[in-house]
Amino acid sequence: MPDAMKNYEYTWEDIEQYEKQGIDVTEMKAEYLAKQQLKEELRFWDKSDENVDVTKLDQYTPFDINSQFAKDTVGTWPWLFGKAKRKEENSNATIKYACVVQCDSHLWKSVSHEDLLPTTVVYVSSLNEKYSKDVSLLKKIAERLIEFSDENEKEVKNSTQYSDATKKLWKDLDKAATENVHTFTSKLDQSVFSEYKNLDEFQLYVWTEYLVEDKKLPWKKLPSDWIIPFVSTAHTNIPNSHWLSSYMNHVPAKYWSKN
Repeated sequence: MPDAMKNYEYTWEDIEQYEKQGIDVTEMKAEYLAKQQLKEELRFWDKSDENVDVTKLDQYTPFDINSQFAKDTVGTWPWLFGKAKRKEENSNATIKYACVVQCDSHLWKSVSHEDLLPTTVVYVSSLNEKYSKDVSLLKKIAERLIEFSDENEKEVKNSTQYSDATKKLWKDLDKAATENVHTFTSKLDQSVFSEYKNLDEFQLYVWTEYLVEDKKLPWKKLPSDWIIPFVSTAHTNIPNSHWLSSYMNHVPAKYWSKN
């Protein structure tokens, strides 16, 4: 591969054009196909039944800051400094669902701490209480995001339909899939979801969680129905500079397992 082509994000169409010009594209083809295979593995969804029941969490609404459930999710604040503010924020916490968009394929299987490398999981969630537990909506949005991430980079870049924020989202999804350590938070806008005329009402965010330990995974793996519940202290639009993950707290599997 010529040095000028290294570190360049080329498409399959680019490769075909180079090949017609007599350029040896063997290495480029191998790299491109390996990247596409990795992206497929990162978002593999097993649609088999899972031993989970998120509706069991309905009993913890409204959120009781003094309950054992609260201690197991948002935790306690043992220090006096900031304790009152923290308690006030956590008192208004609610349960919100996150739908997995893409992740390392190993996370669909039981992993040990020794086998779990630091990795990024991409979710989509709604901050609007009306839709924050709407499983059907979240899955439809996740599926559209997968279609969007499959679009040609040049077409996305040159698109007059997509906003600058949406074009950046495409790059973030690509980096999260290929680098596996890329983290971001992005609010979805109308340009990628033209079928939803009231998208802003949903307050949908694509966000990432950087996993470095297996303790955050229920049964040390992601549930195969794609949905993970979190206790969230985020209620409305969050500042662009903030990561949504800092507002989301895992719910221990014992609270939403069928057994």
